[in-house]
Amino acid sequence: MCSRTRSSGFIRTEITGAAPLVRRRALTPAPGPRPSRATVARAVPPHICLTWTEHTITERDEEHDVPVRAVRGAVQLERDEPGHMDEQVAQLLSTILERNGLGADDLISIWFTATPDLHSDFPAAAARGLGIVDVPLICAQELDIEGAMPRVVRILAHIESDLPRSEIAHVYLGAAAALRKDIAQ
Repeated sequence: MCSRTRSSGFIRTEITGAAPLVRRRALTPAPGPRPSRATVARAVPPHICLTWTEHTITERDEEHDVPVRAVRGAVQLERDEPGHMDEQVAQLLSTILERNGLGADDLISIWFTATPDLHSDFPAAAARGLGIVDVPLICAQELDIEGAMPRVVRILAHIESDLPRSEIAHVYLGAAAALRKDIAQ
């Protein structure tokens, strides 16, 4: 079942079904005028999943589908200094990639959060320093909860991986392992 299609230039990312699957494929625009969606819907058998992108109609290709997964991680910093943050966040991100057998091409996006007491640098700068330059990154501030562990940077990375959800290695380094004893490895 096709639920949503996104387009960027001639590369399509399709998200389908209850467990999202991602497929990327270079597309070539079809020559001639673009037919209306109603005309296309009447002409296509119901068992074929079609998407509309850059004047191209393509048939679903399950052979190239890759599950989308999420991996978590955190690290507690000793101090709020740009160099220290960069070093610790880079170690966290490198460990997440290594333990899950991932490369930069497997990353879809990464959310970084920092506790309110960290303000010397953007945690995402460490990812750029590792050469992760074409992956969307965003930083946000954690809620300021009384009694929460101080100086913590957290990561939520969306990845393409054939690993089952139960085999994803979530990484909590140092004192941050106390945050999620149920999933820290």
